[in-house]
Amino acid sequence: MLIRRFENKIKIYDGIEVIGTLKYTVEDNIVYLNSVQVDPNYRNHGYARLLVLDAIEFIRELNLKAKPVCPYIESMFKAEDYSDIEV
Repeated sequence: MLIRRFENKIKIYDGIEVIGTLKYTVEDNIVYLNSVQVDPNYRNHGYARLLVLDAIEFIRELNLKAKPVCPYIESMFKAEDYSDIEV
């Protein structure tokens, strides 16, 4: 699996095929984590989590804050401690 960052999205690949995407927006040093989607054939294998963890990594690298909007990402933020970046 390969994860690549683009402007306003992060994608995960199986070979050359995109199997998941996390979409976000940035405003006033806050990263709004809007959605995470994984191809139905690849669900329940942890790929959405990998996308969120990569987003958290880049948010920390850039000293930004995060606001989860997507229900899946909100549930991750409730289950784990991301108080260092959460708005």
